[in-house]
Amino acid sequence: MDIRKKQRFYGLLLVILGAAVTGWMWYAALNEGYYYPKTSMLFPAFFVLGIALSLYPPGNTEVPEEGTILMRLKHIPKTWLLVIVISLIAGGLNLFLISR
Repeated sequence: MDIRKKQRFYGLLLVILGAAVTGWMWYAALNEGYYYPKTSMLFPAFFVLGIALSLYPPGNTEVPEEGTILMRLKHIPKTWLLVIVISLIAGGLNLFLISR
């Protein structure tokens, strides 16, 4: 199987998992009165990352195995750094909204 097809498949799995757990978390918060803060922040981020991975798979990205984290970040495409930031914002926004 082509690497881009695998990435799209895994992105679809992330979308389904992120949507399902986020929906369950909202159900629990509204109907049962409790929520898990880490879960309510993590799974909306998975949802956004899954959408981006399904629509724009990065392909085969070679990242060096040695070196600092900053050296590894240089090999991540700039658009994916933006996607990561957007997913973290989505998770934080969901946490803010669910805690109200």
